[in-house]
Amino acid sequence: MNWLLINNRSLLFIFLFFSLPVALTASDAPTLVSSDTIAQLPSFRFVPSNYMLQAAGGIGLVSAGFGWDYSKNKRWSTDVLVGFVPKYETDHVKFTFTLRQTYTPFRITLNDNFNYHPLRAGIYASTTSGRQFWFSAPDQYPSNYYTFSTKLRFNIFLGQDIDYTLQSTTSYFNRVKFYYDFHASDFNLIARVQNTYFKNLRYISLALGAKFYIRK
Repeated sequence: MNWLLINNRSLLFIFLFFSLPVALTASDAPTLVSSDTIAQLPSFRFVPSNYMLQAAGGIGLVSAGFGWDYSKNKRWSTDVLVGFVPKYETDHVKFTFTLRQTYTPFRITLNDNFNYHPLRAGIYASTTSGRQFWFSAPDQYPSNYYTFSTKLRFNIFLGQDIDYTLQSTTSYFNRVKFYYDFHASDFNLIARVQNTYFKNLRYISLALGAKFYIRK
């Protein structure tokens, strides 16, 4: 029951966080005026604006996906990734599925080709394939023995990125963005508070990635 309470609150927070940029995008949308009606059209499009590759980050050894940048000045981005986890000492390889929301509050233009974002922050939810992972603890465990799902993880992160505009005017991609993030999962953050053996920054991990923006 405690896990359900925690999980429901987390899902509500995720829903509100992911819904906010869509609402902001709609408020910034252009207005179409006709003799009969005035309609607001959001600038968000379901065709991805970029593809990406990432190493580490708690969602697999490597992961790949696609995403959208939208709202005023493209401050919000939503990404969908699939990650690969080698079997290591287990019987099978595993795959992760991640939904990530990122907010980039401002940018610094270095020159005609380079833009620097000194801060990117966000949250993502990920799930891992495999029957050994579960949303709620199996009956074999005592009640309240596990208060976290092993199937669903929430992470928060902070990082930076820099993007480069390609010189070519005919290439499929027109920009490349390189980023890094420091992230921590809900489980590790609570474990850090409750357990003293989590010394230094052992509960924080690093992700490295690149985004390739499609020419419009």
